[in-house]
Amino acid sequence: MSNSNVSSANTALTYLASSRIIDLSQNDENARRINAIFNSTRESLLSEHNWNFARTQATMGLLDETPTVADYAYVYQIPSDCLRVIRMDGDQDFIVVSDNIYTNASPGVIEYISNETNPARFSPGFVRAFAYRLAADIAYGVTQNATLATAMETKAVTALKEAKWSDSQ
Repeated sequence: MSNSNVSSANTALTYLASSRIIDLSQNDENARRINAIFNSTRESLLSEHNWNFARTQATMGLLDETPTVADYAYVYQIPSDCLRVIRMDGDQDFIVVSDNIYTNASPGVIEYISNETNPARFSPGFVRAFAYRLAADIAYGVTQNATLATAMETKAVTALKEAKWSDSQ
């Protein structure tokens, strides 16, 4: 079975022994709960590790403004899908200020973690960790069971550690 947003949501609901959904935007309490946190949870997990499937390289657009940060000659616009900068090409020194990068490098080539939204690209470990994180975040609201919510939190932490380890091999 291929990964999809709905399959990740349904995996989380299955962990909670709760009813499954057909679509994230359907008029259903479980769908509303998951939909409310889905994107922010995915972005948070993506930001926590240099996931191989989310690593991207790009040449940034040079801005026409004079750098306002001392000691840097250039200011570039960070790509809109960038969640976290990993490094600049050639290991150049840089500083991130808001959505700009100040550096002495030209051209401005960065490696970064992109806001990957295509679930077909996610690694199996990431999918599992994501589903457990979703389950942990909605567990109490769905089940009113604090013990289950705590268990989901523990499983989410463990699944994320395992996914990071697997991805780094």
